[in-house]
Amino acid sequence: MRAPPLVQLALCTCLFAEVAATAFFAVRELRGGESDQTQAQAPVESPGADGGPTTSIPDRGAELDAIIAADKAKPRFHGEILGLFIPSSWDALPPEYKWNCSSYETLPYEQGGQFSLAATIPPPFVGAQKADFPAGAVACDGRLTGANWAYRIDKPCPGELIISRNDGRYFAADVAADRVKTIEVGGRQAVYVESVFGGGFDSSCSVLGARVFIAIPEPFGVTRIEGYNLPTADLMEVGRIVGEATKQ
Repeated sequence: MRAPPLVQLALCTCLFAEVAATAFFAVRELRGGESDQTQAQAPVESPGADGGPTTSIPDRGAELDAIIAADKAKPRFHGEILGLFIPSSWDALPPEYKWNCSSYETLPYEQGGQFSLAATIPPPFVGAQKADFPAGAVACDGRLTGANWAYRIDKPCPGELIISRNDGRYFAADVAADRVKTIEVGGRQAVYVESVFGGGFDSSCSVLGARVFIAIPEPFGVTRIEGYNLPTADLMEVGRIVGEATKQ
């Protein structure tokens, strides 16, 4: 099986930390390139007005670093679940899942064939166009291989949503094994890679660790929903809509 670079980007946006062109899509593992061993700063005592100690609260950035470092220390997921293979990185993907493409093109959605999606994604999501992620149907060497949709959300934090339907049966995510689960969305079984943050995003609107996936196995491959900085409730609603729209 072979795939165009665009499809690899669409299928494996989870690899943006390694391959994406935009800073927003590259979900940084640690702030400012700091070491994986970064830990939360302990409260610092300093003299108060009455001579007694006062405690200063560590900044939120240090807390986020500690959360990410603790997650990275856990065993990583690598294997198959619901028929989809999830390697810990693109380099760890077995050769039989990798495919190449000498030429690709983006086509109108009307030419999406089996990859079309008859679903309306409601507010707060709005359609988005991205130079590094052209939305539409995708063909590799003249063969239709998938279709991609991009959306954005502005509140409570700026966030993004990508929906991809394609003929691959894998996606890569460097994720702790305990964050990979199976759920049901819209009456369909799906793989859920939850955010390192409870609720799907951090109140400081940092993109650290705020990547999340819902992947629905398909006869042709996979329907994958990928979110950045999205409230879990909004992501699950999108999952329900897509699951119901693709249920056969």
